[in-house]
Amino acid sequence: LYNHDVNWRSYMEEITGNDSTRKIASKMNDGTSAATVGRWKESVPLAGKVVALCRAYGRNPIEGLVEAGYITEEEARTSHLAVTSTDDLLAEIDRRTKRR
Repeated sequence: LYNHDVNWRSYMEEITGNDSTRKIASKMNDGTSAATVGRWKESVPLAGKVVALCRAYGRNPIEGLVEAGYITEEEARTSHLAVTSTDDLLAEIDRRTKRR
């Protein structure tokens, strides 16, 4: 069983390092309080806050949404493909097949 609260806590620690909750809230620069950030160690924040945290730390928000359990890895891959142009997809196929 996949526990998103535990996974989120690990992910949050990974991206924020030793930053205090006050520093994390300050970096987010969206009005999130240090007390709110502190609660995220026990439960997953709302999706919008996951995105804001990832952006504050230069991480891909999609990655954060997967780690928080809002979307699956499959959905993350599919959403990326849905917005990729046909030319880019063909170029990637070409690149991968030329390596062989």
